[in-house]
Amino acid sequence: MNFKPLFVALICSAFLMPPIWGSVAITPNKKFLIKTVLLKGNIRLHKSNQLFSALHKQKKHLYDPKTIEATCKSLYRTGFFESVSYKINRTDKGITLIVTVIENPVIAKVTFKNCTIYSPQKLQETIQSRPTQLLNYKIIQSDISALKNLYKNNGFTQFTMETVDFSDETKYLQFQCIEGAIKERRTHGLSEKNKTLVEREFNRFDFSTFNLYEDHRLRATFISTDFFSTVSYPKLS
Repeated sequence: MNFKPLFVALICSAFLMPPIWGSVAITPNKKFLIKTVLLKGNIRLHKSNQLFSALHKQKKHLYDPKTIEATCKSLYRTGFFESVSYKINRTDKGITLIVTVIENPVIAKVTFKNCTIYSPQKLQETIQSRPTQLLNYKIIQSDISALKNLYKNNGFTQFTMETVDFSDETKYLQFQCIEGAIKERRTHGLSEKNKTLVEREFNRFDFSTFNLYEDHRLRATFISTDFFSTVSYPKLS
């Protein structure tokens, strides 16, 4: 399966965009009335979609290159498009503004790799990206934040998002997580007498993945036994 990393796109999309140009067949400094606005390209979004409203509003307005370029840049920054470009054609009846867009691919499936604490259904409910929707890098950024909040607000403070990949072949969007699995847990300062007690309390908690809240509850349990003069907070190494 050929996965394409999205992190570069996630970082760069806010700063870089395909060149937007105007093919002007008239004197640059002259202004003409825009009679028609045409949308072209692989448009899955309905042409009456609110995203295109600013373009449609250019109809019956005087042609202004700065306004058109700013409108096209705003359209691109919605995150739904791979590129947005425009050109104008002059006719005896006025200007025809032609805007060509290339939309991002449609997501076929959203998957989660190395995510075991929450069900795929719960994770899908947490994010906005959905199958049958257009891939959108801005929404993916929001999805990453939502997943981090889900884990960290519930004590899984070691959670990180390793990669987000999109396969051009299958159209699968994949979130790959690091949940903070615990390889080994150690205790220091125990006497032989107290080892049985500690092991018994350890068995009451799930320590397969680091959870700050669970560790603090375990510490409180040890303190409540009155067998220990001091119980430190957990440390990670």
